[in-house]
Amino acid sequence: MLLQLLRYIVASGELYRDQHPKAKTLPPIYPLVLYHGEAHWRAPACFHDLIDPLPEALAPYVPQFSYALHDISARSSTEIKGEVLSRLKFLISA
Repeated sequence: MLLQLLRYIVASGELYRDQHPKAKTLPPIYPLVLYHGEAHWRAPACFHDLIDPLPEALAPYVPQFSYALHDISARSSTEIKGEVLSRLKFLISA
């Protein structure tokens, strides 16, 4: 998951730079993972946890980020679909 998020972050930065060629900085990104699986989420939450072993001397040179995990496994697919449709209807009528 962390490698996939890193690809999304890089792609987002590249797209932003293409659209704003004079920009000297990038906008912040909030990495969010929505999980709706049956098993307990076990993926590492911190990129440094993927590097084994990570020598302390190299730590400053390895990307450092994590993500917010929202586990919605307790909700049924029907509940989730109903809530999404309700929000879409609200946005369309607004």
